[in-house]
Amino acid sequence: MNRLLIAACFVALALSPLNANDQRARVLMQAAEAKAKVEGDLSGAIKLYKDAEKEAGSNRTLVAQALVKMAEAYQELGDAEAQKIYQRLVRDFSDQKDPVAIARGRLGPLSSSPNAMAVKGDRAVWTGPEVDLFGTVSPDGRFLSYVDWGRGSNNLMVRDLLTQTSRALTDNTSEKRTGTADFSVISRDGTQVAYWWSTQPAGEFRIARLQTPGNHQTRVLRTAGYVRAFDWSPDDRFIAALLGDNRIGIVSVTDGSVRQLKSVDWNGVGKIVFSPDGRHIAYDLASAERVGRRDIRIMAVDGTSETVVVADAFRNHIMAWSSAGHLVYSSDRTGTRSLWTVRIDDGHVAGEPRLAKENVRSTMSLGLTSTGTLYVWQPASPSYVGVEPVGPTGGLSNGRDGSFQQFIESRGWPRWSPDGKRLLFISCGLTGGGPCALFVRDGQGTPREVPHGMWYMFPPEFSPDGEKIIARGSDLKDRSGIFVIDVTTGATSMLIPHEAGSALQYPRNATWSRDGRAVFYVATDGEDFVVLRRDISAAGSTEVFRTSGRGISWISVSPDDRHVAVIQHSPGNFLNQPGTLFVTPVSGGTSRAVFTAAGLDAEQWAADGQSVFAHKHTADGFEVWRVPLSGMPVKLEIEGTSRRGLFQFSPDGKYVAFTGQAGEAGDQIWAIENFLPALK
Repeated sequence: MNRLLIAACFVALALSPLNANDQRARVLMQAAEAKAKVEGDLSGAIKLYKDAEKEAGSNRTLVAQALVKMAEAYQELGDAEAQKIYQRLVRDFSDQKDPVAIARGRLGPLSSSPNAMAVKGDRAVWTGPEVDLFGTVSPDGRFLSYVDWGRGSNNLMVRDLLTQTSRALTDNTSEKRTGTADFSVISRDGTQVAYWWSTQPAGEFRIARLQTPGNHQTRVLRTAGYVRAFDWSPDDRFIAALLGDNRIGIVSVTDGSVRQLKSVDWNGVGKIVFSPDGRHIAYDLASAERVGRRDIRIMAVDGTSETVVVADAFRNHIMAWSSAGHLVYSSDRTGTRSLWTVRIDDGHVAGEPRLAKENVRSTMSLGLTSTGTLYVWQPASPSYVGVEPVGPTGGLSNGRDGSFQQFIESRGWPRWSPDGKRLLFISCGLTGGGPCALFVRDGQGTPREVPHGMWYMFPPEFSPDGEKIIARGSDLKDRSGIFVIDVTTGATSMLIPHEAGSALQYPRNATWSRDGRAVFYVATDGEDFVVLRRDISAAGSTEVFRTSGRGISWISVSPDDRHVAVIQHSPGNFLNQPGTLFVTPVSGGTSRAVFTAAGLDAEQWAADGQSVFAHKHTADGFEVWRVPLSGMPVKLEIEGTSRRGLFQFSPDGKYVAFTGQAGEAGDQIWAIENFLPALK
């Protein structure tokens, strides 16, 4: 076979003006490519690429081309030799622009964060303010679709990961905006991208040509309701999508018609992918019984059958379906999120799930390339909840006895119990939305996850006895309001529901009275914001404080239950608008402004009840101020505020709990390699 391939290539190049060595090098490279793609013999292809490198001799262009192809073959085999070749290209071939760009992109900077995926082949391919998670990667790994939120044009964009350049596929300009792009997915042949284009009052499901620079012409496929595209069928004739009324469907690329397959709950599905033969789809679905749990199911595209392939108490997220028939998903069943695979044959499980790669930080898959590289979106640095002792000068001691750190996906919002013996915090998914996991740490022990019945929650708070938690949010049935969670059992009950059409709506910012007999919260009454007190044993609420035209973003009760502190903001971005800290008597009376500054975000009463700690966001991080009820506010000198947020001092003032970031802020697109070949 080798001789036939090489002979055929020599015929094609017989009349070429190249010298003999260059001719032989090109012949060998073409033969190597045919051996890899036609015969599937990567080891044989590598040998031919090495021969081509030798024949090319001093022709640096041909040598670099051979090295790139050789590295790709090693990479597909899962061999670390690929990284050595890419490093050689960067080091020794700076005059060869395209090969070096490819090598740099495939090497990428390795994250130094504590739980980074620092294993061979894995790399960040794009980092910066424009990075988002609304697109997919092309099958060849060169292009990535995304939405331009970073610069504010809201255009559908395509990123060339080789040249690290971007261009718009839609035509919004600074003078004219015709709509806003949404989720998009690139076709299997890499020539088209399907996306939703939001307009007023509705929108359009469109298809655009991917590789036509400057051409913004698109084809409108549907206008009847929102469509979130997930995957193209292998023959590019259909698109698996979630329709606006929470239906899983198959959309025809020819005429936009829809074949409805299944209605799902309001929280929808995380991802839908086609099987390699296009006869089935796989999707993950949130459990209606337990927050965070996700099952994985497979359904025939003609709707004739459905099978649950992964059903357990863990968080399972579909990542991809390989061309070899392996369904790839992430799961936290081992305690840390890892990649797993399971072989699927004709819509049914054909073998046991296998661990493919441990400690993978993301569940946000942007697609699997034809060479088996998985692209994911993830924060550039992981977030964590930390506890550190307060140093002798009021700063943090940075690692003395009593320090604690646990990595989370987002939010954190740590809160102490009134006696300081317990700490609670949450983790709400990589993007900050639900579902939210709830954790409680007793003393110096290991945090335990508390099961509960909420989907999303805002900063929760312990009851005075530390046995209950109150939080505003939504439950698994999409009902919103203020809920109470039992710390021991996780039993969740609605305390104050949001009732459409009632005089007081959207209850929020709930906090306990210090005696545990009542709850203070905020609701809206038309354009007014109202602070109310609700006795636990009573049905009604009494008004404490009212403001018109200014929102209330935070509320807390003094240690003696006699005053309520609230932060009010003018309409607009609170980081740029002045916020005012008011103190109001619970029994009624005149409210008093004690501190005004832009960026006020949270506050906490000091243990003596004579002052309030206020958090003020700045361009570099945030500041903490001690605001006395009478006297001048004082800025506290707390180190490290550029990467820490939402401080809360322990009741005895000896410790600070906070949400931190292990490295630089921002987002990344990450390539994960060398996990599928290990299954051979």
